[in-house]
Amino acid sequence: MNFLENELNYDELDITIKDNGINYVTNLLKTYDDFWYQNIYDKTKHKYVKTAPRSPNNQYGKINNFYRRGYLILETNKYYYPLDDYIKLKKRKRTLTSLEHTIIKNSGNGKRQSDVQDILKNSNFSKTYMTNVMKNAVINVEKVKEKKVEKDETNVFII
Repeated sequence: MNFLENELNYDELDITIKDNGINYVTNLLKTYDDFWYQNIYDKTKHKYVKTAPRSPNNQYGKINNFYRRGYLILETNKYYYPLDDYIKLKKRKRTLTSLEHTIIKNSGNGKRQSDVQDILKNSNFSKTYMTNVMKNAVINVEKVKEKKVEKDETNVFII
């Protein structure tokens, strides 16, 4: 995982969880938090305030014993958690977006809620959560272009 890109690749994360387990990923995320604190932290813009617990859920289970540093942005007086930005976790959200993508992908294949729960049984989500994910999903569908037929006196062209 490359910390300099400041963006998490979920496909790479899923592969590392399969190969090494959730504890390895927890250590990787703690390493990113330390990296941000040592290399990017600017005392003129941020003030270290606290270490806060968080336990996000993914398709392989819950990441427990997960603490991240919280900073106060001095210009706006708002809290900032760089690790939450790195893993793209919103303020009150408890699941990673990779779990939501997996739920949407499996639901789109015609599977019922109980089937999707059986596929992702380590994640321990409820049917209500799955319904909310499907309700809030934004799916872009492209319109099919109509074929135009132009008639010439001698040839027929289809565009």
